[in-house]
Amino acid sequence: MDTLLPIRWSCQAEGLVAGAALCLGRPLRDNPDATTPEAADQVAEDLLRMFGLPGNEAHEICRQPLPDLETAADRQGATA
Repeated sequence: MDTLLPIRWSCQAEGLVAGAALCLGRPLRDNPDATTPEAADQVAEDLLRMFGLPGNEAHEICRQPLPDLETAADRQGATA
């Protein structure tokens, strides 16, 4: 998927991401057993939608498994 988000990064966008991470981190700190991977997926999906990605596309992206770190590094090395 080669979709680029129509984002103009600013302090506001970075603040939104940081705030979302903090909101997700608090329940994890307070009760680690109650936090699920689905909660992180939902926060990521909400952020993508806030930045302009259509809801169905954000949902699809956030439900995919994370890439293998070595594969992602190899891919980035090929494009650098």
